[in-house]
Amino acid sequence: MPHSAGPAPFGCDIGNYYKLIWNHTDGLSIGTGGRRHLEQQSRKRPSEKIIVGLHEDSLSIVCESERSVCRMLRGKSMNRTLVAEMVCLALFFGMVLLSNAGYYLGRRTLRKGDTIPDVSGAIIAAMFALLGLLIAFTFSGAYSRFDARRQLIVQEANAIGTAYLRLDLLPEHAQEPLQENFRKYAISRAELYEKLTDVRAALEELARTEDLEKEIWSQVLAASNAPEYRPMRLLLLPPINEMFDIVTTRTVAIQTHPPLPIFLTLFAIALACAGLTGYRASASEYHNQFYTILLAAVIAYVFYLILDIEYPRTGLISLEKVNRILFELAETMK
Repeated sequence: MPHSAGPAPFGCDIGNYYKLIWNHTDGLSIGTGGRRHLEQQSRKRPSEKIIVGLHEDSLSIVCESERSVCRMLRGKSMNRTLVAEMVCLALFFGMVLLSNAGYYLGRRTLRKGDTIPDVSGAIIAAMFALLGLLIAFTFSGAYSRFDARRQLIVQEANAIGTAYLRLDLLPEHAQEPLQENFRKYAISRAELYEKLTDVRAALEELARTEDLEKEIWSQVLAASNAPEYRPMRLLLLPPINEMFDIVTTRTVAIQTHPPLPIFLTLFAIALACAGLTGYRASASEYHNQFYTILLAAVIAYVFYLILDIEYPRTGLISLEKVNRILFELAETMK
């Protein structure tokens, strides 16, 4: 593969940026030192080619044997929109439930003659301040990553377009097949985004992209092999290499998300705030459910919005319009 990082050893198409742990029975987990495990597996199974692929924020592996039999080690993931909706509904109903539980617990305490400590108001204020801070940072980070992914699509389109224009430096008989492969390459990169919800289809598209990269690289080297065209390599090869390298950059950007404990912490603090608010409200004999539902609905919606921005493929927010740039670029190459 003509990346500046160089090919992976032992016949494995593994980017230097990935640290994976191969587990033959349990599938795939992400960690450190994984490259050594993959290399050991490739020694044990030399008849198979290990391909690393991407699905949204996770990596998947398929084994392609000489008999062209593919076996997925990780199945399709659940629809992320459905997961986000289920999580946010659970947060909404959980907050309503805990708020009511806190209220009735507080009323029970008051019936026994006890009083609600004044410090409870300060504790609730501190909890809501912490929740607001975490939501602000998480939302800001999610939008920053969303914008970075959008910019990377534009950068990739520019890199492909620049490399395509440099093909005019090659002999005329070599330009047409290269221009056709560039068109196929642009379409392949655009279709990858469309297929991210299907692991197998995404892996096939990544393999197709890799084959096109190898073919383009070999064609360019062959076309510029003549002595009079070798100086043109200084102008032609760098943009092509940049075009290939940005694939890795986009791959890493797509799989970069906050750690799961951050979302769990947000979830737990939101539930705690609801429970404490209900407990504090027990000082009043009348419990207004409207404010409880409003608080739960607003926080659940903000949580959903963060998840939607963080995984902009199947929800309300997507990069589909920006991704159209690659399809439009391919149209200009006809």
